[in-house]
Amino acid sequence: MSEQTLLTQFLSNAETQIRVFDMGRRVTKIPLSEFQQFENGELPYYYPFQQTAWVALLFWHKKDKTQHNIWFLRMPLDETGCIQLSARDEFLHLLMSRLKEQMEHGASENLTHALKDNPYVFKPTQEKMAIFHAKALKTLQQEPSQFFQGAVDYLKSGNYESWDTLGIQGIADACVRSEEKEIEELFLKALPKLPEQPFAAFCQYLENETCPTRLAEALLKRYQATPDSPATALNCIRAIANTKATGILQQLIIEVLKNANISTDPQVIIAISAKAWQCLEDEKLRRLFLDNLSNNQAGQDYFNAVIIDLMFIPGMRVRILGDFRNPERSESLSNAVGQFFQSVS
Repeated sequence: MSEQTLLTQFLSNAETQIRVFDMGRRVTKIPLSEFQQFENGELPYYYPFQQTAWVALLFWHKKDKTQHNIWFLRMPLDETGCIQLSARDEFLHLLMSRLKEQMEHGASENLTHALKDNPYVFKPTQEKMAIFHAKALKTLQQEPSQFFQGAVDYLKSGNYESWDTLGIQGIADACVRSEEKEIEELFLKALPKLPEQPFAAFCQYLENETCPTRLAEALLKRYQATPDSPATALNCIRAIANTKATGILQQLIIEVLKNANISTDPQVIIAISAKAWQCLEDEKLRRLFLDNLSNNQAGQDYFNAVIIDLMFIPGMRVRILGDFRNPERSESLSNAVGQFFQSVS
């Protein structure tokens, strides 16, 4: 057995079909060609989180989807956001060594056991597992989990206070299908009226989907009804973050950042930077965000952590450094920037 240049080459040679998902900023599909370029060191990772690429590989035999495997892998990134080639090569070496070991002991290749004790494997949170499981079932063209109907019945019922028995897997299954006409209508009816806890749960899973325009409008109105609630703001941001209705998303973010009662709340700030980072490509919005970040309630260390994380997003480093050099920047941002460079020098 010869070691392959790319993990995806190895899996393809094993006659498999492959789907790749980001598991960091949101659980979302990554085009295989894009992932192969990243794996080969040709592209920065588009969804970096904590200077790491968190990915899930779902692969199955081309002739039998019931024979599928799931790997959760974390790959460290270099300062340009590209994969650390030494880490990639170490992972492949450990994988091939374990497979060779299996064969030498007369066992057939077991792709799941081949990752045992591999330092580049991670276990997602319960919430990430639920949404990934829902997406995997849909990708494999299988029925949703047994909990799906319970979530649908809850949304239909109008009795939104009775949510204690609602399972997170059912919520995830419903959110994965939020673009289906029937499910979208249920969300439009229920989301404006849900109590805060189930509302937060649904928003947490909706962040991984492409929020339909009408649903984005309904969520914007929910925020506007209680604009001074940090919890409502961050939940609405999360749910709308991946919408194609970018005008609605920008309106929401601007209204939040201009609200002095919540705009420096650390949870609100991280909702913007971690989930709705694309809106920070807009210069005016980004500078408003940076001003609020420099005044955040958690202090300088929080400012530093958010900036470092954002700088790994492709194209964001140049934009932020340009804002740091802007002679019209606020005094609070100037002070925060000075302390930031002192801490990293």
